[in-house]
Amino acid sequence: MVRTQLLQPLAHTFGMSTELLSIADGKITSYDGVLSTTVEEALEGKELWATAQCRPHPTEPLDETGQGDAFVGLAYCAVRAVVDVDIEIGAVRVVDMTVAQDVGRILNPRQLRARIEAGVAQGIGAALTENLRTSRGVVRHPDLTGYALPTALDVPDIRIVKLVEERDVVAPFGAKPVSAVPVVTSPAAVAAAVRAATGRPVNRLPIRPQAAVVNRT
Repeated sequence: MVRTQLLQPLAHTFGMSTELLSIADGKITSYDGVLSTTVEEALEGKELWATAQCRPHPTEPLDETGQGDAFVGLAYCAVRAVVDVDIEIGAVRVVDMTVAQDVGRILNPRQLRARIEAGVAQGIGAALTENLRTSRGVVRHPDLTGYALPTALDVPDIRIVKLVEERDVVAPFGAKPVSAVPVVTSPAAVAAAVRAATGRPVNRLPIRPQAAVVNRT
């Protein structure tokens, strides 16, 4: 809606539809290159705003066969992890995380990448350091002193190599959740990398040092 408000005057001036104009890196360009200007110039002090409301379609519980409509939308993510493992003491260090993810539609590129990176960082913590203990639904950790959250030193450079825009037909603007998806896939990727490096099964998280020790005898 705001996009149309911004581009409509330019499109009218050049006798074309707004669909023939694209916005990237703060610049507005036409499909044929005739029009090229900046968003700042197009605004000319104007204030654009719009409101919208989305009501997700109703869901229903799964039946006895596991079929039903229980989710508003589904998103997919593929993560490759590269790890260094000291097989004598079982120390594991993640040195690379590469991500390709279905994001539905990119609304804010910078924020989207930041949320994916945050999800990967949280996933690394779940794989290696965090160990949430509960008793009858009550968290047993009284504070963060004994709960090892990953820091910037524990998280490598995160490479986002592909963002797939497979729009969700019922979500606002076709967007999908992005931060929660790599939280689930990243621990699995780290566990798979440790298993490949040591040859040992990894059947629980977080991965304890004894799980990564290789007995050479």
